[in-house]
Amino acid sequence: MILTKDRYALMQEIYEFDDSKKPTYLGLKTFISLAVRRNSDKFDTFLGITGDKGTGKSNLSIVIARDYITLMNKKMNTNLKFSIEENVVYSDDPEEIFNKVDSLPLYSCIVFDEAARIILGEDWNSRQSKQLKKMWAEIRTKHLLVIFALPFTMSDIDKKYRNSLFNYWIECPLRNFGLLFEKTRLGFFDGSIYNEIGTISYSDSLNEERKKKAETNALYKIKRIPSFMGVVRWIEIPEPMRTKYYELRDRAVYEKADKEEKTEYVPNVKLFNKLRYGFYLLYTYLNEVKGMNLSEVDRVIGLNFQNHSSKERLSYNAVASEPNKNKYGLIRYKPKREIFID
Repeated sequence: MILTKDRYALMQEIYEFDDSKKPTYLGLKTFISLAVRRNSDKFDTFLGITGDKGTGKSNLSIVIARDYITLMNKKMNTNLKFSIEENVVYSDDPEEIFNKVDSLPLYSCIVFDEAARIILGEDWNSRQSKQLKKMWAEIRTKHLLVIFALPFTMSDIDKKYRNSLFNYWIECPLRNFGLLFEKTRLGFFDGSIYNEIGTISYSDSLNEERKKKAETNALYKIKRIPSFMGVVRWIEIPEPMRTKYYELRDRAVYEKADKEEKTEYVPNVKLFNKLRYGFYLLYTYLNEVKGMNLSEVDRVIGLNFQNHSSKERLSYNAVASEPNKNKYGLIRYKPKREIFID
């Protein structure tokens, strides 16, 4: 969508966009104004930012969130504040996510950085998945700007999330250079987009002349795609904010590693009972019909039966023993109470 002078003047008037350079395409400030207009009109705005590591996705997320809050305060006479601690979520801990969403005021924003686990919500257990659905509903009543910085392609996201969740998408093929798309009734045309810019690599960002050429080529190809809105560029966030962000990221990474180290194995009871019955039938067949001894049964079905008493062979101890616990029916989490199986 190339903007003529009349079209540009209209967009400038509608979205309060003020930029002396007057770019040919919609810029970052215009998108932020658009998000403020949507949310002040009782909508909400979900933005996905994708790209390789090192292209500045996290930096862009923080720039958008900070400037959005500044403009929203002017538009709605609110007193919103932006801080890395309150508005950025790096952890995939459900409790932290839900608590932050609960604490946000109307018209605020939240950034989910490295948000793969949140987008792929089916990876969570059923209780947390239900909480996740409630969280999306609560976010929509608060008219928030929700930003996801994602270290994979838009096509990798489950289709039901991609089509129902996102309103806008920025693909970052180069450092501090992004392509902005708005969802149409037919989606984002994400397959076509990656076909067009697939030849761009990280090394194109390292040389200024090469980067400029890659940007020109990308723009020439992408402008034909119906959902394309324009180019966005951004600068690095200030040093104090960058330091805070790295502190948040490192703390989340260390806490996650520490939590995983302290987790314990406990049985997935429903799956275990199915396995136990199946192994019982198989063991009975091999032992009584085929006449195999315990050593032979172990070799066939891969369980360590012979080291257990006859009473325990088809019990929890056989399936949950050290050689088998990574193999059959176990999940990792910190148990709140012990589980006994009759």
